Amino acid sequence: MEALAIYLLKSSLSATGFLGIYWCFFKNETFYRFNRYFLLTGLISSVALPFYTYSYEVNIISEGGLSQFAQGTQPTGETIHVWFNIALLAYATGTCILLIRHIIGLSKIKRIINRYGCISVKGYKLVNTPVFKSSFSVFNYIIIDGSSEASETERKMILEHELAHIKQGHWIDLLASQVFCMIQWFNPF
Repeated sequence: MEALAIYLLKSSLSATGFLGIYWCFFKNETFYRFNRYFLLTGLISSVALPFYTYSYEVNIISEGGLSQFAQGTQPTGETIHVWFNIALLAYATGTCILLIRHIIGLSKIKRIINRYGCISVKGYKLVNTPVFKSSFSVFNYIIIDGSSEASETERKMILEHELAHIKQGHWIDLLASQVFCMIQWFNPF
């Protein structure tokens, strides 16, 4: 269990580093494809880099012996074990809450799709609904605000925009980032 805590800390630091680089250098860039690949590389690296370990040997020769260090009271192994279990329980609870929240959100979208129906068109399914006030895409579904006062030209542009998201597989990016956020929910960045 200690290895899990160390892995999560390393992963969190790696993700924070990638986000810092993105924030400083690429946030305002309009090379969206590059930004997408950089952020995905950051997620994948944050998962994989903690498995890499680099070690080296340091030899320290002590002349004064161990008496140089203060001999304070040390917490017992049982106390550390109890606190570690409490932290692990808190982490698991937070992860489960976020997972349940994500599942509830997807099931709400599924209920709305079932309620309002969808029209199958060339590789995607179109759902007109007044429930959501903005258009978005989920998997291969495009959900459009059916009650909006948008002109036919605006609706066509919205449809093309959402279709580009589906063709480029942005739902995979969103799903990967949601899973990463579930695992790293304690990371403020």
